[in-house]
Formats: sequence, structure tokens, C-alpha cells
Amino acid sequence: MKLEKKGQTIEFARIKDGWQILKPEPLRADSFAVDELVRSIADVRMDLSGGENNDAAATKFGQGTLVAKVALAGDQGTQTLELRKSKDDYLAKSSAADGAYKVDASLGTTLERSLNEFRNKKLFDFGFEDPGKLEIHEGQKSWFLARSGNDWWFNDKKTDTTAVESLVEKLRDLTATGFPTSGFSSAEIAVTVTSGQGKQVEKVMISKLGDHYIARRDNEPSLYELSASDVNDITAAADSIKPVTAAKH
Repeated sequence: MKLEKKGQTIEFARIKDGWQILKPEPLRADSFAVDELVRSIADVRMDLSGGENNDAAATKFGQGTLVAKVALAGDQGTQTLELRKSKDDYLAKSSAADGAYKVDASLGTTLERSLNEFRNKKLFDFGFEDPGKLEIHEGQKSWFLARSGNDWWFNDKKTDTTAVESLVEKLRDLTATGFPTSGFSSAEIAVTVTSGQGKQVEKVMISKLGDHYIARRDNEPSLYELSASDVNDITAAADSIKPVTAAKH
């Protein structure tokens, strides 16, 4: 799928069960946001609420300002759509229908989203998978955690599962507040999550910058800004993990 607007071209490709941004550069995509974009294009309908005829819509379309052009490739070929705005109205021309017609403003809102709104803000992709291993390094401190069945082990000692699951949840929810282009220096914190029965290994390195943090996924150029509170919550959750103490009889 290709989205052209305001001098920028964004190109998406479906990868397995999700989406990837190919242009303007390879980037991780927010698959939910891209799916919503695809649905909004596939489900576009004429808005006849104003009683406007085709000729009037065509005139408005010709006078309108370009919002976006979309090319959506599928099993039945490529469908194209051009969206323009005339005052408060959005007008569209589609390869699937003749003429121009008024469409709901929600389509315009979706197509006007910025590149960053289609990017994946999550630092980790393991989602609802249960990780099998966690490895965290912060300065001189290290945590090596491994799951066996329903139990977690910390440095070869059985540990409090609730505390580890709290840490996993914080890693799963770790979300960028922005996408800076610089600011990453040396990593102060490194987190490695192994999931998918050992097939998926994700490493995130985190560097402090002023009152926030900059993170980078291993072998990827993109940078992610993180709030200090989110990073502090992760290190605090790791600090709370202790071996299970055997009950005294």
C-alpha cells in the first residue's frame, strides 16, 4: 500500500500477521493503525446526506485541495483513491467507481495522520507471548530470569512469580513518547527478552538524556524516547524480585 501526501510518500507492506513501513525508510509499523487505514479505504462509501449530485461533487473535487492519494494492492489488483478537501467537505475519486463523491470526514482524518502515527511505539514485540527468559543489566547489577512451566527462576533459585510477571507486564507495555533522531550515547540499561520458545530474541538498550531516556532496539537504527517514570518502574520491578524463602516448620 502506498500513501502519498504533502510531498511525502509512505509505503507499507504486509509481513506475516502485521505490517512494516518500507518508505520513506524501513520502520516498525503499528499494525492496528495500518489495519484501520486499510479498512477506512476499503469501506469508503458515498455520503448522500447533503443531497449533492454527481456534477456538484465533481466540481468541488476539481476545486479542492489534495489531501492524499492511495494505492492499495490486493488479490484482485490495485485499487486507487484520491482524496481532496473543499472547505469542510472531503471529496473522493476511486478506481472502483465512476465520478467524484463526498465521503465521511473520518476518512480525511485517517489519511491526514503523520508518519509517526503509523509507527510502532512499543519497544518489545513479544505481545501476549509468555517470555521464556529475561536478562537485565543496569550498571553493576544483573538479573538472569528463566521460566520453567509456571515457575520463574532467578540466578538458579526459584523466585516470586508475581514479581516477575509484574516486570514482564511493564516491559510489554513499555511505549515510546516520541521518535528522536539523536541523543543515544552509551547504554546504561540493557534488557533482553526471549520468547516464542526461544525463536524471538529482542534486546533494547537504554541511555539517559536529561530528564528522560533514549532507547534503541538491537540492530535497528530507530531511536525511541522513554519517560523516566516508565524506566524507573522497570528497574524498581527488577529490584523487587527475590528468591522464594522456604516456609519454616
